[in-house]
Amino acid sequence: MSIIGVDIAYIRRALAAAVEMARFRDDPIDRFDHTYEGFFRSFVAMVVAAPLYPLIVAGERSLVTEAAQTQGGAQGFVLHAVNLPYCIIEAISYTAGWILFPLVMIFIARLVGASARYVPYIVAYNWGSCLVFVLTALMHLLHLAGVLPLAATSFLYFPITMFALAYRWRIARLGLQVPGTTATGVVILDVLLSVFIAVSAGSLQGALA
Repeated sequence: MSIIGVDIAYIRRALAAAVEMARFRDDPIDRFDHTYEGFFRSFVAMVVAAPLYPLIVAGERSLVTEAAQTQGGAQGFVLHAVNLPYCIIEAISYTAGWILFPLVMIFIARLVGASARYVPYIVAYNWGSCLVFVLTALMHLLHLAGVLPLAATSFLYFPITMFALAYRWRIARLGLQVPGTTATGVVILDVLLSVFIAVSAGSLQGALA
């Protein structure tokens, strides 16, 4: 089965390249499809990672609930009801997370003189995001299954977050072929946009509650 020229074999090759990027040993950036078609095909990663997103959301809700219970109350914690508006907002938030950053990076790449490397970077970033989703979802799955208690899950957040930041720094450094400081700025921008989307989604859910 193929969608816009993307079949299972194509996805496997792209994900294998993403895993090689995570090994921090060589420069596998050229293993990705950097063609014009490859750029648009890389957004299939959004579909590949989509089944993991509800698991991550459920895991985060579970952590918040357990943390509130541990502290003897729900002060500072707000869990919105899981209804149709909630699901729609989460779906929009998920999609925005995949679309907003690549759009902003069009201008950032031009600003730092890396326009010619925009496509290789976004292709690697998109497929690499699948790996970040897998690690995050696995942690939440183990917690939801009762394998990891609250304390252990909270502890794992730090190394997983550090890996994700370092991984995306490497993708920015090799993909855009920019200095390390510039790659750091790109990663910070990515984090800020993610926070903006999350806060906006939370505010909208609160307004509709």
